[in-house]
Amino acid sequence: LAILFKLPHLIEEPPQAIQANKMVQRERCRELLRLGELNEAELILRNDTLSKTMAREFAAKQRVTLDRSIRPVTNFVFFRSGALVAVLPFIVALALTVAFRFAGRPSPAWLPSEADWVFVLLPAIYGSLGTTWAATTLFHFWLRERQFSTCMIISGHWYTACHSAFSFATTLAFIRLECHIPKRMRLPGLRSWTAQGSSLFWYYLAWCVLYLALVFGALRSSQRFYHDSEEANEGIACMLRVVGLSAVAAFIGISIGVDNAVIEVSQDYQGELDADALKVVDNMIAEGVSAFSSAIKRGQVCQVLQDFEAESDAELAVKEGAVVHVLAEVVSGWVQVQNVMSQIGYVPASFLQPTAKEFKLDLAHREAEARDAAGLSKEEVDGQDNGYAKPEPRGSLPETEQAGSAGA
Repeated sequence: LAILFKLPHLIEEPPQAIQANKMVQRERCRELLRLGELNEAELILRNDTLSKTMAREFAAKQRVTLDRSIRPVTNFVFFRSGALVAVLPFIVALALTVAFRFAGRPSPAWLPSEADWVFVLLPAIYGSLGTTWAATTLFHFWLRERQFSTCMIISGHWYTACHSAFSFATTLAFIRLECHIPKRMRLPGLRSWTAQGSSLFWYYLAWCVLYLALVFGALRSSQRFYHDSEEANEGIACMLRVVGLSAVAAFIGISIGVDNAVIEVSQDYQGELDADALKVVDNMIAEGVSAFSSAIKRGQVCQVLQDFEAESDAELAVKEGAVVHVLAEVVSGWVQVQNVMSQIGYVPASFLQPTAKEFKLDLAHREAEARDAAGLSKEEVDGQDNGYAKPEPRGSLPETEQAGSAGA
């Protein structure tokens, strides 16, 4: 669409002197190629002395503005980093998280949780990394030489900007998919940035708009002196030639990011678990549940968020809304709990949420189980003489104890 509607031409065109010089360079390059003078053809095509001279003269006469002041930074960050600029906010958050861990301090609540990293943010970074790898590799090993054989310089700014736009679109779709489709969400109770209904999608969309606003000025600056519309169109066309491989690389990166942490982190804990708990971990790996410590702590009272069906003797079936008591710290995403009927087993930590509700054992249920085990009825148990004297009602203490109490 950019080529069809002549977007580069509408944004900016270089002065007539530069356009005429570029046309002469292309014609001279083709003549030298026909004569077999490959080195001379490359030198002619690369000669941008006139463009640099006019750019310096223009900059010296212009007053300093905020846009011109930050443009060198914009050029360096947005075009040197390639498609990784699409996940730049996530990379900054990752750097802060690593810094807190090296300092031995817990990550603040305003940083992403580990569930955010494992299932959304790291896969997004891997996807953009795959796109950047494909774009950079193909440019340096194929397109760079192609521009001399065709006597047409490729606008690196447009080539990179289009790949970045592709990476933005891919990341935006992935975030939308992971944060707004409940069936795809794993460990929803442990997410913060990527929880269902979170504003991450809109914040990221705002970052996309900011990128487009800043990169627009950089593209204008590039076309004002260094590239005409033909070279800009060639940069866009070259991006379209390699976008298929870029898409495959992005898909592989996202897939690796989604699946990689599950098995690796789970296996880190296997040496610490007993045989029954290992079955839980194996089930966890098969189901693709992430393995990491959660906010659930030993001694807490938690409410069950959704039904969980036990699949082994080590697990405990729980119903939504039930209250359980946490008996041990979280290991590999699973936690040992006790329900009100004194049953003990493992449940996924992601199914639990700390609550202020009171935890009380169902003593009547325990007595009923004991009677059933002994083969007795409630009446038989009540009529038995267990050898203990029944307590007197309050206010009817024996005379000796009453006297003693009065003396005290």
